[in-house]
Amino acid sequence: MTNAARPGAASVLNEPVCGMTWGWTGVRDTPTVTDEVRWAIRWAAWFQSYTAFILHAARLAEEEGAEMLCIGCEMVRADGQDARWRSLITAVREVYSGLVPYNCDTFQEDHVTWWDAVDVITSSGYCPIGSWDEQLNCIETVVTAAGRPFFFMEAGCPSRTGSPAKPNDWALPGVPSGAEQLHYCEDMFAATGRREWMRGFMLWDWPTTLYAAADAAQNDDDCVCGKPAADFLGREYASRMAAPTTAPPTTTTPPARTDHP
Repeated sequence: MTNAARPGAASVLNEPVCGMTWGWTGVRDTPTVTDEVRWAIRWAAWFQSYTAFILHAARLAEEEGAEMLCIGCEMVRADGQDARWRSLITAVREVYSGLVPYNCDTFQEDHVTWWDAVDVITSSGYCPIGSWDEQLNCIETVVTAAGRPFFFMEAGCPSRTGSPAKPNDWALPGVPSGAEQLHYCEDMFAATGRREWMRGFMLWDWPTTLYAAADAAQNDDDCVCGKPAADFLGREYASRMAAPTTAPPTTTTPPARTDHP
């Protein structure tokens, strides 16, 4: 995939994702365990295994010249393990020379205490429509304190009635609606466009196997291909790429890699 992106002059971010036996990694209801020592042992064993998994991905990312390596995605249960994350990041930097971000879950930006250890702060931007300014105010406080650049590693909304109010509820009942997805994207871009520190989005999602163009109107997932939001996003990105750029805020972020053009 990295090599396939190069002819188009695209930058590459690798994001290895660890599946959990209990389901999605962001489940917050940690099982009740009265023996704290047993839980400490479990976390130690888990991070030992997870570090090996990430280091394998880091070596591959280094070999392929990926510009960024995300070390975790929406791992709400593990976010509080400050020292173990710092140790993992140190190990990653020994084998990988690119930028190291972490992607926290929606509304968790101010719960992570180790943002200073990464190069880029990212989160999943599934804010209910109309609430963007409130959430961006919270993120701005975190970004300013950490002195790190920020972008949304995930952001988007299903093309389904009711989804703008609950954009990360993929099981929400409703009927296909490209208009509601478009409305959500318009609100998202308007709010984030007013924040100079906001560097952009990785929009969720674009599957490897697309539905037929004729079926786009009846598709109710997050992909915008063939839907009204696609035209809007195309215009937005075209205008932003044409606009003069301003100097980024001063951070301790390492310079961009030049060894893999």
